Amino acid sequence: MSKKISLILCIVLIMLVAGFIVMKNNEHVTSDDAVFNEENGIITSVQINGRFPYSKITLNEEKNIRENIDGKETCEVIYNINLEFSLFLAVNPIIDIEVSDLITYIYILQFKDKEVQIENGKIIN
Repeated sequence: MSKKISLILCIVLIMLVAGFIVMKNNEHVTSDDAVFNEENGIITSVQINGRFPYSKITLNEEKNIRENIDGKETCEVIYNINLEFSLFLAVNPIIDIEVSDLITYIYILQFKDKEVQIENGKIIN
């Protein structure tokens, strides 16, 4: 009887280890993990969703403001998106996208598979 229990526990342990090894390869955020929320054809926010057990997402933000030749300001915000291992905590951040006639807002979201650029609520690439 104890040999059966030991065998079952070993199999379960091996399956858990194999599962975490497979999931280790999925620890990067791709553009498919982002949900672009729109109102009247303008992107208002972007929600980024992680996959268990890498469901804690952190955003490293870098903001640059500069003035163009025509006197209009440009605000460029670059987000480097990272995943962290977390069995119990899920953090799915929402990035609010600002749009203005006075300032050009450019958001650059750096995913593993590609870089998404949003300018004044429209996806550029």
